[in-house]
Amino acid sequence: MVVPLPPPNSGTIPLPDQPSDPPTISDIKMAKRYLEMLSEEINMGQDEPLATEDDEIHARLYLHQLYEAMLHQSDPALRTPESIKEFVRETVADVVTKALAPIHDRLIHLTRVSSRAYNQGVFTGVNRNYEIIPFIGANGQEELPSNYGLPLLKTANIINTLSDYELDAYLGHYAIAHENMDRDTKVWELKTYLGVIDK
Repeated sequence: MVVPLPPPNSGTIPLPDQPSDPPTISDIKMAKRYLEMLSEEINMGQDEPLATEDDEIHARLYLHQLYEAMLHQSDPALRTPESIKEFVRETVADVVTKALAPIHDRLIHLTRVSSRAYNQGVFTGVNRNYEIIPFIGANGQEELPSNYGLPLLKTANIINTLSDYELDAYLGHYAIAHENMDRDTKVWELKTYLGVIDK
């Protein structure tokens, strides 16, 4: 029996081709790619129409049904322990990643709060340097500003002497609105974000 395709999604991702009976490795790959594309569109959260979490659930169910149909068909090459283990690994990894994401975000928030509190107590940062608040990279992981060629903000003097380009880069990476601001206001906004009180 042919595994039915999932219902059309609410976004812009085309459905995979109709699978074979029994399903093939190519069908599995197309179903996985379809699921990945849905997840990417959901995470974008910008343009309408967007795929929904319900669409993602339907896609995941479809992938599971393909695996189940494959495991029950006659070709032993597609019923190997390795193929089953790969499916289990990928499924478990996806579940664990989604479960840990809120915890990861919370830890980043707490780290920032702690760094700001510390920075408030060291005045100019000369005797004790400020704690560096990392950027959040495109992959959601923390990255040091030095990875982007920017000086580490260890003292108030370093902040005060940033070039206009460096100042704007810091504000941009920290997602601090700074359009139409003069330089003094930009510096004040950056110091406020870092928890710096040097006057």
